[in-house]
Amino acid sequence: MKPWARSVSYPVLITSQPRSRAVLSGANATSMLPQASAIRWLAGGFLTQSNLVPQATNTSLTITNAQLTGAGNYSFVATNLFGAVTSAPAILFVYTNAAQLAAQLAGPASFRERPVSV
Repeated sequence: MKPWARSVSYPVLITSQPRSRAVLSGANATSMLPQASAIRWLAGGFLTQSNLVPQATNTSLTITNAQLTGAGNYSFVATNLFGAVTSAPAILFVYTNAAQLAAQLAGPASFRERPVSV
């Protein structure tokens, strides 16, 4: 088999869900999706507010210079010949000051430690 050829004979699978992030306005938010090894897919892309995110077809997403308008739910849709699946949403929270961000991260749902549950 050629090194670039993928033999896929099972349904698409996401075994771990993406994690939410909280950042200051102007900062970068990265790695919102599970590790590549947790996903068995041939094609995929990120969605936010039901719209495809341009150029976001890898298993990680970097939001550069996050702004309030970019806050919201981000999901990944993975597909192969046997079907498609959408991840649970990861929420991107964008704050305008450090006190708000610190209060969010100090709360019981630390977004650096736990995945989003739906």
